[in-house]
Order: sequence, then C-alpha cells, then structure tokens
Amino acid sequence: MNLTLQVHWENEWHDAGTVRFRKPENGLLGDPFFSYDTRYTVNALEYLGDFNAENLIDKTAVGVNLPCHFGGDYLNGEIAPILRDIIPQGASRRLWVKMMGYSRDPEQTIDTRLLSEGCIAPIGNLRIKEAAEAFAERLAAAAPAVRFTREQVCRRADNLIEHAHNLGIAIGGATGAGGDAPKLLMVETHDGDFALEGTVAEAEVKEHWLVKFPRGRKTEADMNVLKGEAAIYKTLEQRNFDSIKNTRIDECNGQYALWMPRFDREVVDGVIVRNGVESIYSMMGKIGDGAALVHNDILEALIEKTTKPQAKDALLADYLARDLLNFAVGNKDNHGRNTALIKRGKDIELAPAYDVAPMVLDPEGIAMTTRWPRELLQLNGEPNYVGIVVKYAGDLELATDLLRDHLVKLDNMTEALRRNGAPEAMLNAGRLKLNLAGEVLMALNTLIEGGPAPR
Repeated sequence: MNLTLQVHWENEWHDAGTVRFRKPENGLLGDPFFSYDTRYTVNALEYLGDFNAENLIDKTAVGVNLPCHFGGDYLNGEIAPILRDIIPQGASRRLWVKMMGYSRDPEQTIDTRLLSEGCIAPIGNLRIKEAAEAFAERLAAAAPAVRFTREQVCRRADNLIEHAHNLGIAIGGATGAGGDAPKLLMVETHDGDFALEGTVAEAEVKEHWLVKFPRGRKTEADMNVLKGEAAIYKTLEQRNFDSIKNTRIDECNGQYALWMPRFDREVVDGVIVRNGVESIYSMMGKIGDGAALVHNDILEALIEKTTKPQAKDALLADYLARDLLNFAVGNKDNHGRNTALIKRGKDIELAPAYDVAPMVLDPEGIAMTTRWPRELLQLNGEPNYVGIVVKYAGDLELATDLLRDHLVKLDNMTEALRRNGAPEAMLNAGRLKLNLAGEVLMALNTLIEGGPAPR
C-alpha cells in the first residue's frame, strides 16, 4: 500500500514523497519506507538556494531525521515516528475506532486506514494527500458549513465532536493535540463566528483555535485541571514567558471550554501560513506513547537540530526553565509529544510551552515519562538544576544569567495564578512546588558567590 505525504510551504501543498507499507496490517510497526520525490527535492533545494545540501531539515523536510536531498530514500522505518505524530490519536482515535465499528482498538492493524482517511489537516504542515482528497469529496457532498458562536461551542461540545468525526475531521499532530482530553480544531471567521477547520474557505479565516474540553468523566477534578491550565497560561503570558498567549476559558452551565490560539497557523496578509511542528518523540525516533526519555539525551538532540537560539546556553536555560515549570505547577504529563519543535521559514526552535496543566489533580494518576539521570537529581529526588547548568553550560556565567532571567518569571506565582482563576484545589495541592523557582534562584546566587551546588 502506498500513500502520498504532502508538505505545505510557500502557500501551497507539495507532494513530498511516497510512504510504502510492505505489510499494511502491521501499520507503523511494519517499518514503512519513505522516498522523497525527485521533483520535490529540486524545488526544496532551490527554495533553500543550495543544490548540494544534504542536511535540509527545515519545514520543507518531512522531519529532522529525514533530510531532503537527492537519493533521499529511508528504508528502515524512519518515517514511522513522523506518521505517528499526524495519525489520529487519543480521544480522536477512540472516536474513529467507534466510527469504524470496532468495540476495541485494533491497534496497528488500522493505522493505514487512519492515515488514508483521517490525516487531512493535522497540527503542523504535513498531511496525507489521499485523506485530503477524500475529505474534499465528502465536504462537497455535505450541507453548507455550520457556523457557531463561542457559547454554542461550549454548550454543544459532545455534539460538535461527533459532527466533526462524521465529516472525517480527526485531530492529530505533534503537539499532543490528540491527547486524552477531547478537542476541536476551530477557525474564527472575519464575521466573528466559528466553524470546524477545513469547512470554510481559507479567505474567510481570521484566526485558528484549538478548543480543549475537560478530560475523563468531567468530574470536579477534571474541571479543576482545565481551569488550572487556563490560569497557568494567563500567568505565563503576563510574565512574558514563552507559552500560549491570548487564551480564553468559557463556562456555560457547568461546561468548560479552553480556547487556545494555534502557533502552527498564522494568517499573514490574508494568506494562511502553516508552520511545521514535530514532536520530541519524533525527533528522538520514538513511536509509542509513554516511551521513556532522558532529558540530557533530548538536550543533545536539540542542540544538534535547532537553529534558534544560536547561543546554545540560551537553549539550555530555556529547556531547564520549562522543566522547572512542569515541576512547579504539578504537570507530570511530560511525555515526548507535550514538547515540540516549531519550524518557521528556514528556522527550527522549541515551540511555545503548551499542555502545561496541574495533572497532579487528575484522579487517574499520571506518571512522568521524561526524567533526568540519577546523578543529576538531588537527595529529595528533584532535579539538581544548578548541577545540570554546571555540567552542560558552555559559558557558565552566561547560562546562569539566562536561567535566572527565566526563573524570575516563574517565582511567586501563587497569587497571580489565583487572580487568573486557578481553583483553590490546585493552589492548596501539596504536590505543587510553586516556590521551586525561588529556591533555584537562591542556589544559583550561591553558586555565583562561590558556594557549593545543592545536594
């Protein structure tokens, strides 16, 4: 079975190459092949301005581990982590499984069908051509696009999600948008109403939104997780921390909807720009959710793959601050699809922090899957951030100064979170460490003054 993988750049979709499944029944576990199309390679290298390049991994490449070049054939399953990023997953996959008539998930045996039917507009700038064409046919035969108000989206979440799946609009993508919490990809039109992405003409689109609803059984704890996430984003935005900005949370008769502008979409002079997005799992060559990762391995890969910031000590400081943020707000859900690369133009950098929620409140229990090695932990089990800086900094003084700049933004967050709507159940949770940034700041000051690193 063959599928065509498309990449969007310079305002159009390009046929990048062919995915070949030797054993379709094995899905992504069957080591699918991928080969770049020669004409596509010519266009991508011409856009780069260097026909001799062999390490083209920006948004014109399908992934950072699959450079676009002549003879770009990948025959050992290298494409599988890329496809895992864009295949319907989480709550979206469960609905697809139900729609296909299965009582339980057949796992990899339906991967090729999910790709060929569900990958019409995932997060990022990749899609499966056959899925997009099939969706266009369904859309042409359907009734005119339904428009909604924000209140209707909040009130009718379940009906809207089912409507989206009846149209074949699945949520996939590198950012974890396909996670356990139900979500919708919505567009806001210039008229101020809302529609499902892909159902209205691009010229009508003013803004792209990812709308997230409470996960689980929508218990009080589930609501608190969503309200806490909304408060975190507001607080981070006010402190100029690199995270999702201009979020909104709606409440309608006990129903909640968190609206988040999408960083993979921009509207520039009336034209939709699709930024590339690739998960850390994909960067590390992992397929399965819950795969264990080690932070220092990720850091080394980021230093190799990213182009911004150019000062790698700045990347180190940014990465450590994000990890500390997760500890501070009780976000244990730190798997490799909850951090991603964003590819804007010819640059590759860390995407804004997202999926930052107080998951310690989740009644199902969430375990961290990305960890520091034991030698970089303190005696209490927390990361030894000062020791990590000392170990990995190229310029210790620069790295320390940059990390301090980030941590000042994360210090003393309790009252700011409360003002921004964080529930008391979150603020009173003993497993949060909202004073952690201040503690690390003091330890950094001690280091600068010549004292020992904490143990």
